[in-house]
Amino acid sequence: MKEKLTLKDIAELSGVSLTTASMYINGKAKQYRIAQSTCERIKQVIEKHKFHPNTHARAIAGKKTFLLGVIISGQLNYSFWMDILDGIEATVAAQGYHLLLSVVRATKDNDEMLKILEFTVNKGVDGIIFASLHSNEMLTTYLKKLSQQKPLVSVTVPTTDIPAVYNDNAAGGRTAAEYLYQTGHRKIAYIGIHEHPDQRNVAFFNHLAEYGIEVAGFYTAVEFAPRMTEFTAVGCFSDYNAMNVYQLAAERGITIPDELSVIGFDNMNFTTLMHPPLTTVNQHKEELGVAAAESLMAQIDDREQIVEDKVFTPELVIRGSVREL
Repeated sequence: MKEKLTLKDIAELSGVSLTTASMYINGKAKQYRIAQSTCERIKQVIEKHKFHPNTHARAIAGKKTFLLGVIISGQLNYSFWMDILDGIEATVAAQGYHLLLSVVRATKDNDEMLKILEFTVNKGVDGIIFASLHSNEMLTTYLKKLSQQKPLVSVTVPTTDIPAVYNDNAAGGRTAAEYLYQTGHRKIAYIGIHEHPDQRNVAFFNHLAEYGIEVAGFYTAVEFAPRMTEFTAVGCFSDYNAMNVYQLAAERGITIPDELSVIGFDNMNFTTLMHPPLTTVNQHKEELGVAAAESLMAQIDDREQIVEDKVFTPELVIRGSVREL
């Protein structure tokens, strides 16, 4: 047997056609309904001979690099992004693709976003998944032009004229507000207001306003701490805000939920380890990554295909941090 096998060798050793072997290696066995027994036969030959496809040759033959760009905003050391990335990677890896990851750390810096987009395009990626920022006219124009050249998917935020996958933040904000109201709370604060209003924040405030409740807004838990005893409950923009409230409440001898009820947002991995476990709004994360990857792959397979937005509805996860009055 020759030292380095070719695709033709794999096909012959497996007893299948060259086309069938190619479909299997390119992750299209399911798409073309190749029998499981046939897939297993090809797999055994590949493993036995330690066959590795020539990615460069595949790229030339199919006019693809099998490389996808992923651009996120913020920081990687939050489980929110890690879970999304896990969903993306697992989905594209099954199709033989690899990721080129970049991070826009200054979440309001559209110039940095433009530079990273241009860098990613110059690497020859087959498509890009990106987390949208507060776009200015220049960035919006660039994205619109780029979408005519390459498949794009916006993740976490809807983006005009570009397929997007995201959680319905407004629905999540209303869900959190309604739960606090139904459990009897009327003196309610909110931590995590921003310079640019977020849909979950606006929905939280507006929903309680319909009941005649004026919510006191704070930027941070530190700002909220001196007035903690004025409220029976606090809603938080994120579980990280809620974790800060727990710490500051403990320092002041305020017990949760007996003296202060707390509700978070995101359903991060650590929320079950908090004491008491945090009641929070679950944001779909890994599912978001899978949906973003599937949307991008669909566009790569068929550029004429119309890909719709995929919207997930957050749901309440009730634990022990909210007391009924």
